[in-house]
Amino acid sequence: MAVEGSMAKFLVGRSRIKYAVLDQLFRPIHIPQDRMVMYIDMSSILHRLYRKGDLDMIYSVSPEIVTKDLVLSILNTVGHYRRYIMTRLGLTNDIIMIYNRRVPDFQGLLFPKYRSKWYDVIDPKNPEFGPLTQVVETAYGFIESIVPYFEGIYCMDAQGVDDYTVIQHLKNSKYYGEGWYHLIFSRNVLPTQLVGPDCSVLYNKRDDSYLISNFNLYTDGLLRGRKTGASENLSANLLPFIWCMGGCSDIELKHTKYSSGISDMVKKLNPLVDQGLIRNDMSIQAFLKELSNHMPDHKTELRSLPEELINRHRIVDLSLSARAMTQSQEIDLWKNHVDLFDQNALEDINERLMDIDSDGEIIDIDNLNMSNPCGEFRDSTLGFGDYFISNFSF
Repeated sequence: MAVEGSMAKFLVGRSRIKYAVLDQLFRPIHIPQDRMVMYIDMSSILHRLYRKGDLDMIYSVSPEIVTKDLVLSILNTVGHYRRYIMTRLGLTNDIIMIYNRRVPDFQGLLFPKYRSKWYDVIDPKNPEFGPLTQVVETAYGFIESIVPYFEGIYCMDAQGVDDYTVIQHLKNSKYYGEGWYHLIFSRNVLPTQLVGPDCSVLYNKRDDSYLISNFNLYTDGLLRGRKTGASENLSANLLPFIWCMGGCSDIELKHTKYSSGISDMVKKLNPLVDQGLIRNDMSIQAFLKELSNHMPDHKTELRSLPEELINRHRIVDLSLSARAMTQSQEIDLWKNHVDLFDQNALEDINERLMDIDSDGEIIDIDNLNMSNPCGEFRDSTLGFGDYFISNFSF
């Protein structure tokens, strides 16, 4: 007898924002580009699994069922957004999943507690969540093996490189640097520093989801839910300065003694940016020297350019961490950017999934293949699917 599936399927499925909600979010957005690349921060899809209250339900079925449900629900969530981008926005699209599993080398060297709550909970040795993480790893490993057979869908990550650093690198790469609109699916505030005329951040909160873009960068981003207002001259480039001094709870970075938090830092900067004293193109050193002129209690300290503050800025400025990527890390990142489209292999894999006791759900191949409004494939190499079919079993 078929079962209804695991709780995991429903928890991951909550990452699918209704099309009616997406229509409202994208209505005021102007996208002059004819191509969109969507970056999916996998931690923002998987985070609901790592809640103690749901663990008993997740563990109540076999690991094989949970693995199968994770594969299906993650891929069909990707297909949900691909169909929207193609049918509602009419854009040729790539979708990139990014999932680093350990404290990143660059940020961890400067700040060992970087996103420590998340990395601790997904540690395979975690006494409560370790078995779940092993199942997630198995499912994601299969997803990595199958996505090359869908055109324009990639699992791209270099282990040891922060997820948002990867997005920064890809966004500025020769491949995605021009002619693409960038959509970042994430619940973390850090990638909002990339927001601009060609980039938005989609924050999933079911029917209350919101899109952080140029015109609402602070009201729906950093200051959402706060009474503090931001000057219209506060740009995305200044966010790393704000986090440097005021802290960033999303990465476990506490505020400094120079600021009581985010709202306080924004209030300090509002008049300075309006007067042109704080500018978008400033270095952290120039920023601290200028700020010292308006903080007499700490003037001497700030003008001496404390190494601690400079390092805090390095932690939160994605342009700096992207430049710190090694050549081997870049190679690891791009090695999975391949297209080996094989419709027959995908259908064979769906048949294997049907053999597992389930409610009959399969991978929605039609949605996942919607990369081009013209229906034409940009690249095609057939005949490699048999390897993955013969070497994979749940």
